[in-house]
Amino acid sequence: MIKEKLTGEYKPNRMIKFVVCIFTAVALLICALTYLQYVTKKSVDISQYDIGGDEYHHQIEQIYRGESGEIRITGFAFKAGEDIETVDVAVIVKDTSTEETYELRTGCFSREDISQLMDDGCDYSMSGFQAVTGKKELNGTYRIYIMFRNNDSECLLDTGTEFNTNEI
Repeated sequence: MIKEKLTGEYKPNRMIKFVVCIFTAVALLICALTYLQYVTKKSVDISQYDIGGDEYHHQIEQIYRGESGEIRITGFAFKAGEDIETVDVAVIVKDTSTEETYELRTGCFSREDISQLMDDGCDYSMSGFQAVTGKKELNGTYRIYIMFRNNDSECLLDTGTEFNTNEI
């Protein structure tokens, strides 16, 4: 083998090439999946949903840029008199100039203070949410809606809040 290396007749082992190819393919797949995880908005049609009434309480509490420049929207939403047993909240933003609507990646978190504030015997502790979108995914002025799904019912809540990405 040393003689083959010195004379230039050495050919790398096919197994090494195969392993390197497999490793490269797996690394590319991981990169693609990681990228897709961080694509944080998707187009959505909200025209078929009814706007929720006065029994729904909601508030956008903060709109700010995170440390990496991402846009974060936090708040809470619940239906008065109804425990939150299963909840799926999504923040929807509507571009005020193009009317395009996007669902942002949204997570729910505990807000014990909401149950204490309401003090009506219902559990609203899972009413908190935070939506995140990449720093370059939104550009312009947007109106915020909340898609509220709780206990097998769903409705769209118009928060009345608008923000401009250049001003936050």
